[in-house]
Amino acid sequence: SFHYVEAGESLAFWEVMQKVNQSPQMSDGEIKEIMNKVWPRDNEGLGVYSHGLPGPHLGVWDDIIRVVRKISNGVVTSSC
Repeated sequence: SFHYVEAGESLAFWEVMQKVNQSPQMSDGEIKEIMNKVWPRDNEGLGVYSHGLPGPHLGVWDDIIRVVRKISNGVVTSSC
C-alpha cells in the first residue's frame, strides 16, 4: 500500500519512477533490482508504520511492477 509513505520511501519511490520513466523498455527484473537497491531497509529508513519490500520470489512483485509502470507514465522529469 502506498497510502502512507515515510521520507526514505518517498525518495526511493521517486528515484524508481524517474528511472522507469526515462527507460520504459526496462525489464521487470531491472525494475525489481532498482527497487531493491534504493529502498530503505532498516527501521530508521522505513519508519514506524512501514514495511520493507517483499521477498524476492513472492508473486506480489508482479502487481508492484505493474503499478510502478502505470504511475511512472505520468512522472515529469525534474529540471533541477
